[in-house]
Amino acid sequence: MLIDAMAERAGRKLKVKGLSWTMVRLLGLAMPEMREIVEMAYLWRVPHAIDGAKLEAALPDFQATPLEVAMAEVLRSGPALRDVPFGVAPNLPRASARMT
Repeated sequence: MLIDAMAERAGRKLKVKGLSWTMVRLLGLAMPEMREIVEMAYLWRVPHAIDGAKLEAALPDFQATPLEVAMAEVLRSGPALRDVPFGVAPNLPRASARMT
């Protein structure tokens, strides 16, 4: 779903490739972000669901930004995804709309 939204906004088909956990661990030696992903590896192995009931109770007027709107704003406000080297976080301005 996320890849489909990104591809639609980018106006082209995106290639999706897998990366072994061993490779992610090795990349973690040089990239702190990958080290953090390894710490969250259990989330890929354990079924889970996220319930927004507590958020809704705390912020009853909160309205989530639809994925299509969030993707459009991110792509409009920063460099094209294809221009961002792997492992480098693009310098994007903060989005004005709330994203989920």
